[in-house]
Order: sequence, then structure tokens, then C-alpha cells
Amino acid sequence: MDMAMRGPSMRRRARQAGFSIVEVLIAAAILLIITIGILPMFTRAVLSNVSGAQSTLATNFGSTQIETLAEKPFGAPGLQIPAGATQLLTTDYWAQGSSGSIGDPNQGFTATPTAANGLVTWQRTTQVQQYAIDNLAAPLDGATQASAVDIAAIRVTLTPAGSAGPLSRTQGITFTYYKAY
Repeated sequence: MDMAMRGPSMRRRARQAGFSIVEVLIAAAILLIITIGILPMFTRAVLSNVSGAQSTLATNFGSTQIETLAEKPFGAPGLQIPAGATQLLTTDYWAQGSSGSIGDPNQGFTATPTAANGLVTWQRTTQVQQYAIDNLAAPLDGATQASAVDIAAIRVTLTPAGSAGPLSRTQGITFTYYKAY
């Protein structure tokens, strides 16, 4: 009698122990649906981080150029407009250098975009114009006497040069600084 009672209850317990294949498949399908829903958030986060890093670089490059030119006195190289022109326009390019080397001497701004310096990721254009306080609509000629110049407008524009990388979606940025003399 003891054996007879144990037989059916043991079989019942054996059937109830563990998960059936259908239960496992349903659980896997639910996890797959949740993962597919979350995956775009991770992709978006990676793209946003890369874009934010590129924007930070552009901001640093632009503000450094503005600060460098703002410190210079009137007529200093980088601020002196040639005679016969109403603006000084310079363009330089940021080369990334070797990605496997920290402090690569090829990294930095160069006057020409060359592949020898590494991947060129940014183009920086600096425009300097001078104005008299009584006529802010017309920039002055570079031959104008220093005493007639009241304001210098310094505009630095950074734009991505070519492809800044497969994940980059960065747009350009422009800084404008007015320096009074």
C-alpha cells in the first residue's frame, strides 16, 4: 500500500518539476521583444555621445582661436588686414594624427589638408574685419589709419571636413567676437 501511494504522486511531481519547452519558448519570445525595444536606445546613446564629443571639440577649437586673437594688439599678425582688402580670411584644417599614438606630432591645425598628417576632421575659417564706430555697415579697407579703426569683428567658423567618422553627425559652429580699440 505504501508503494501504491507513492507511485502516482511521484509521477505527478515529475511532470510538474522544471519548465516545459513551450514555457521556455514563450519566455524567450518575451525577452526578445523587450530587447528589440531597448536596442534603439543604446544605438541612440552611442550616436549622441559621439556627436557631443565632436561638438565639444569644435567649441574648444573655436573658442581657443577667438581667445588667441582677442589677446593680440591692433595690427598684430592674424589681425592685420592687407591694404586693398576689407577682410582677412584664413583657413586651416585639424588633422587627427595617428589614432594609436598619444601626442602624435602630426595632430593639430595645418594650412593644407594632407593625408600625411592623418584624418582631417575639421576646417576652421577665421575672418577679421574692421569698422569705424560711425559706420558699422561697411568694413574698412586694410590701408585705413589705425586711429580710424574702432572695432574689429573676429568670426571663427568650424565645419566638419569630409567625414569625421562613421558615427559623426556633427554640424558646424560659428563664433563672433567684437574687439574695441
